[in-house]
Amino acid sequence: MQSLQAGSLDRRIAILVPQDDDDGLQTLPGAPVEFMSCWASATPVLDGERFRADQTQASITMRFVIRWSSKASQIDPTMLVKFGGRTFGIAATKEIGRRVGVEISATARAETPA
Repeated sequence: MQSLQAGSLDRRIAILVPQDDDDGLQTLPGAPVEFMSCWASATPVLDGERFRADQTQASITMRFVIRWSSKASQIDPTMLVKFGGRTFGIAATKEIGRRVGVEISATARAETPA
């Protein structure tokens, strides 16, 4: 049986849900609100640079692993991860083992910490 070592979950992350502001006339994207915060392991996966119109655009891809919970099982790619002063867009999630953990793959732009 797989398990997560408590010592490996040494980073604090927040999972955010984008909210819409509806003023009765139109709906606009609003500030994201916290869905949950938890301890995680954070591993850089890939540093990439793309050249677009003579501009360099760097990105950071991270893999976060958190303990499974009924709330953690609801995390999906419409949500965001706040970690280390940056906001990461979630690319994918997958369950580790049978309700052991959740692995989150996420990407952020390197040059603009939020």
